[in-house]
Amino acid sequence: PDGARVQWQLSDGTVLEGAEVQHAFAAEGEWGLRVRVTGPDGEVVRAAGMAIVQRPRAEDEPLLHSTFGPDDADAWWQWQTYRPGKVEWGYEETDEGWALHIRAPEDKQYLPCRTNPREWDIDRDPFITVRYRIGEGAPVAAYIEAFSPHETDETRRMWLAATPRAMPLPGEPRDMEALVDDGAWHTLTLDARRIREQWPEVTMLMRFAFEGQWVSARDRVRAGDEFWLGKVTIGPEPED
Repeated sequence: PDGARVQWQLSDGTVLEGAEVQHAFAAEGEWGLRVRVTGPDGEVVRAAGMAIVQRPRAEDEPLLHSTFGPDDADAWWQWQTYRPGKVEWGYEETDEGWALHIRAPEDKQYLPCRTNPREWDIDRDPFITVRYRIGEGAPVAAYIEAFSPHETDETRRMWLAATPRAMPLPGEPRDMEALVDDGAWHTLTLDARRIREQWPEVTMLMRFAFEGQWVSARDRVRAGDEFWLGKVTIGPEPED
């Protein structure tokens, strides 16, 4: 209201006043903020929030670049591999460098492995490149998923690649790439814009998954089924 006093307290120690303020934080990250509004009648209203600070991304910079080695500081929060089920997972050195290793310790376990990049615009970042190795017979598939419309609970998931033992997949998808389960390293490149074949209005995605994590897959998983991800990028161009 007119005549109100607005005071901002930021988690870097800065105090600002005014209904509209500007401030440059010293580093990227999540910064806390509190605001206190004192009305002309002396009534006080308080609120708290968070400011997420990120540097602008260069046009040719990938949205996601995971290598899973000691120099990859983000893989631990970018990839969900720890639920559901009792899957074994970890980072290990292989003949092609560091990799994320997923393994089933017993029969009928899920093999979860997914990432949910922020602000994934498929026109800016359409290409997904995956360097992978899959043990013989492991039921693994790759899919992309868009956010559900507000007015419905519809799951907008498109399957793009699968191993033979992952088939058939829910919805009987067509024109998929083959995932090779021969225990050797392979590279897969996918185009996320394919989701428009089924949902033409989609511009943003919420998920990419490379996993054995759906109801019919669980019954096919055997103890020892495993796969590795050596490098994954999502960006404006395919990776070499």
